[in-house]
Order: sequence, then structure tokens, then C-alpha cells
Amino acid sequence: MAPEERFDTLRSRLGDAFKVIRLSSAPDNGDGFGRLAHAVLTLEVRETPADHPALKARADVTAFLHERLGG
Repeated sequence: MAPEERFDTLRSRLGDAFKVIRLSSAPDNGDGFGRLAHAVLTLEVRETPADHPALKARADVTAFLHERLGG
């Protein structure tokens, strides 16, 4: 959904304070993501199964924020 150039710009400006987590929203993706799969903290949030990519993405984002914000 977001062009690669946007990620390049954010990486160049934020360095290691920026992390990309990619999820497939292709029509045939096996994880059941809709076209707005980028919203893993809101629309696409999942609680189960434990190995679902959206749940892992949310855990990764939360850990990243805790690390960066000192929580």
C-alpha cells in the first residue's frame, strides 16, 4: 500500500528508529488479511492463533516501542 520510496525516506531520516514489518494483503494470502493489512494495531489485530503474523507483528511493534521509549 505504501510506496517503497516512502520507506526509503523514513529510513534515511529516522535510521534505526524506523522499522518496517511487511504483511501480504494479496488477494490469495493465506492469513486472511484484507487490503488494509497494514493496520495490525487496529483493523487487522488478531489474538489467535498464537503464530498468526498479525499477532507477531503487533508484538514486534510493541517491543520496538518499549525499547525505544524506555518502557
